[in-house]
Amino acid sequence: MSKKRTAVKRDDPNPVFNEAMIFSVPAIVLQDLSLRVTVAESSSDGRGDNVGHVIIGPSASGMGTTHWNQMLATLRRPVSMWHPVRRN
Repeated sequence: MSKKRTAVKRDDPNPVFNEAMIFSVPAIVLQDLSLRVTVAESSSDGRGDNVGHVIIGPSASGMGTTHWNQMLATLRRPVSMWHPVRRN
């Protein structure tokens, strides 16, 4: 398991996170692995409250599966796709 963080967007009610995330994953586990991207909102006390999440991978549905399949078809190339956030 691995975690990555994006930049913090302060004082922006509608932030856009257009950042690349690179993970090194052994090919043997790619068919069973799913990626969970969690969106958190930082409060004034520094805590991160989860706003929602996106699942990308074989356990996902819809766009999450489509995105995963495109990534598997073009290994080592970036694949960008917008995803709606599922509310927690």
